[in-house]
Amino acid sequence: MSDIMVRKKQKAAEKYSSAKLFISLYRALEHLPDAQNTAWHLLQTVELKLLQKTKDNMQISSTLIAKTCINSLKAFDHTAYIKYASHQPDIVKL
Repeated sequence: MSDIMVRKKQKAAEKYSSAKLFISLYRALEHLPDAQNTAWHLLQTVELKLLQKTKDNMQISSTLIAKTCINSLKAFDHTAYIKYASHQPDIVKL
């Protein structure tokens, strides 16, 4: 995913960062005993879903990344879902 660009809400684009996504997932999962390993595995799941959605397109929206994370977290851990979603007020109304 290193060649993928992320379109931000302000229409600017930046290079996709696995590290940035990992940190946001880790912060949502830090209440779990093995948060680091869990975040890494969830990152792999989210990136696979994103790759399937982007196919040959080399750009993805930050909104799609957030929605994919939210859906994955919602299915995995409710507390993590709430923590992540609380930082995405434009996407999820809690």
